[in-house]
Amino acid sequence: MENTEVFMVRNGIKPQAPLFQINDSRFGNRIVGDGKFAELIETQFNLYCKKYRLNETKMEMNTKDFRRLGNRQLVLF
Repeated sequence: MENTEVFMVRNGIKPQAPLFQINDSRFGNRIVGDGKFAELIETQFNLYCKKYRLNETKMEMNTKDFRRLGNRQLVLF
């Protein structure tokens, strides 16, 4: 028997996605998302930003402390 929360999440996702397809490989939709859950998350995010006064000022990106390495590639290991 499945956990109740898992059952609810799976049944909430299935109506928005094609049968047995949870991921979306379309360009631009992988990170952004769409559908009712995406709209709900966006609405909640915007409400909390307004409530806690987040993202009110736009900061300018400062690149003076970064330097290019030329054609070199850093060693991973």
